[in-house]
Amino acid sequence: VVDAESGATDEASLRRFLGQHQGALAASVRSAGAVLVRGYQIECASQVDRCVGELAPALRPMRGYTLPEDGREVIPGTLSCWATSTCARTGGYLLPEVVPHSENV
Repeated sequence: VVDAESGATDEASLRRFLGQHQGALAASVRSAGAVLVRGYQIECASQVDRCVGELAPALRPMRGYTLPEDGREVIPGTLSCWATSTCARTGGYLLPEVVPHSENV
């Protein structure tokens, strides 16, 4: 869990933190499957995209799909944030076929 420190909740602070701790965060993703980031003022997919980019080269954002289904498209203004579906809003996941993906925003 990465909690924002008081007074350092903007995108630049998160990007700086991610860049400085990319190795440890990558190890956490590999062992636990995810890292929860909270308390930062991140409000849109393009901000998420820029922040995730700070984890390279320890972790590389996904830039493409092999055989993507309809509706799985890159969110405009980003390089690696993918819509769950632009064809239909499900309000959740369609288990067991569709499960949460790390590239979802």
